[in-house]
Amino acid sequence: MVGVAGVDAAPAASGTSGPALPTRYRVELDHLEGPLQLCERSRIRIAEEGEMYPNFETWFVSNDVEREALSNPLTVTFDEGQIEISPIELQIAYKLRLAQAADSLSGKDFEDALHLYLTFEERFNTEQLETYVNELGVEDYYAELKRV
Repeated sequence: MVGVAGVDAAPAASGTSGPALPTRYRVELDHLEGPLQLCERSRIRIAEEGEMYPNFETWFVSNDVEREALSNPLTVTFDEGQIEISPIELQIAYKLRLAQAADSLSGKDFEDALHLYLTFEERFNTEQLETYVNELGVEDYYAELKRV
């Protein structure tokens, strides 16, 4: 595993998903052999140096849903700055897709979707959530989510 410490803060590259990287973060790259070469399938997980959690993952856009997430980000403001994340509606639908892929209504991804749904229920756009649910083909999992 190779770490790239002290990554300078800069806007995320055009066509990539994820926020800029403050200098206190470390990028861990598994299975690096030779010069770093990123391809369309590359994913990078980012966490504070010496920590694994919390973390976030960034990657190149590969479909229309990801392109939509970049076009309509949600800005989260902290004392030390701000980052842009994908809309809550998309995060819920994506977690449902992961739960569906795992064939599980009791696993972590479904629980994550439920937590986001209950926490932000008063704030998110239900119509937009249902659009993402339909685009990702997780209608049955969404129906289960609403029953809880």
